[in-house]
Amino acid sequence: MLETAVYARLQDLASGRVFAGVAPLETPTPRLSYAVVSEPFGFVLGGADGSSTPSIQVDIWAASRLEALQVGTEVIAALGAETEAFCVVGLTRLADETDEATGLERVAYEFTLAR
Repeated sequence: MLETAVYARLQDLASGRVFAGVAPLETPTPRLSYAVVSEPFGFVLGGADGSSTPSIQVDIWAASRLEALQVGTEVIAALGAETEAFCVVGLTRLADETDEATGLERVAYEFTLAR
């Protein structure tokens, strides 16, 4: 399962504060969450060819943008290693965000994978 492979690569980052979907609000920072945002499957004339190019979004929340960027560098390194499960074929940094209620800073990336 893709989510299991992603978690295996991220689980040691942010002091282990890694969540599928949404992190609980009370979780200390830095923390990160990830989600599959799309997964196109490959087809040929004979049907499905077994390939897919999923996109994974990773959100990093921290007390400062610099701290979030530092964790982001670790995320890029962790997901960037090619393995049998997947390899990264594209990376987009998404818009940064400041949560007005908490003052936390978010840096987000979308990884396009090949499997």
